[in-house]
Amino acid sequence: MESGNFGIWTAVVRNAATSVMDRLERMIDLEDPPDFYEFARLQRDLAANQGDSTGWDLLMEGQIVLMAVGHPTALTSRQALDLAQTALQSDPLFETKLLRRLMSHRLWPEEVPAGEIMRTLLVMEALPDPSRMTFTLLKFAKHPDALVQAKVAKILGRYLDNMDLLDEFFGQSDNRVRANLVEGIGQRAKLKGLGDLLHRASVDHDQSISSMALAIKAKDGDKASLAKIRMRTRSQVDSVRQPALYATLLFLRADTTTQGVGDAPAEATPDAPGRSADS
Repeated sequence: MESGNFGIWTAVVRNAATSVMDRLERMIDLEDPPDFYEFARLQRDLAANQGDSTGWDLLMEGQIVLMAVGHPTALTSRQALDLAQTALQSDPLFETKLLRRLMSHRLWPEEVPAGEIMRTLLVMEALPDPSRMTFTLLKFAKHPDALVQAKVAKILGRYLDNMDLLDEFFGQSDNRVRANLVEGIGQRAKLKGLGDLLHRASVDHDQSISSMALAIKAKDGDKASLAKIRMRTRSQVDSVRQPALYATLLFLRADTTTQGVGDAPAEATPDAPGRSADS
């Protein structure tokens, strides 16, 4: 996190126009500003519940919310998502502006910090349909940072239909990228056309990848995959059991056909076994 209220406000008003700063100074003491997130929440609540949108409009029109959401340390991830969701209701093009701010006046990729990209991708991941951002996401996929690549793979796995591109992602050497791609695919409502890729993933040498693929296939009704993932969750070998528990937690926990497997992952948390690509 950016250090202290003053440091956070300094970061988020960095590009604010003089007129915006003048209006803001009439609302708060810029020498001793309040907690930014709490202030933004208050203005949002005033707009929603009391019809007074003066403060929220200033934060949106002055691009202060935009700067805060896109800054990697001004807000926690949860706070950034909270404000981004409200901002999207106020401005349907908010995520487009977020991407434009990230890319403008900087050389790609050397002048764009991975932390800013990851924060922007966090917002993209929360969108119900990020498909209109495909071109930019594919550009991000070429970023040299493996965590950026992995996050992009997870998002694209949710909806991308181009099998050549999906195969290209799955053929990468970094297992985090491949695991996240499979995890994203598992979030789809329908798996039409993905049988071959999921079969290859289910026999992959990486336990995280193969366990997720087996769990996805089991959720889709494949009994052999269900039996295999159940066996893995009972393995005495941590490197086999943990990824299987994590995959079960992701895809089979609420599925009664697992006959108790879904109750097992008490030891499997998103930070523990599965090397979900965000780690």
